[in-house]
Amino acid sequence: MYRNLMAEMARAGILYKEMAEKLGIRESTYSFKVNGKVEWKLKEMLAVQKVLNEKLGTCYTLDYLFKV
Repeated sequence: MYRNLMAEMARAGILYKEMAEKLGIRESTYSFKVNGKVEWKLKEMLAVQKVLNEKLGTCYTLDYLFKV
């Protein structure tokens, strides 16, 4: 559902399990969020943005990463 998010995770080599651990949630919960079955919390979105920007050396916005 979130194509840009998925593409940047792949580019960074980050798996669902790793990102879920960084957010302090279960891998299945992360999967539900990425697939639009569960809503994101702002703090989770900001954490994902931070992880990807630090790993890739980018300045991606939330609008870009979470574009539907």
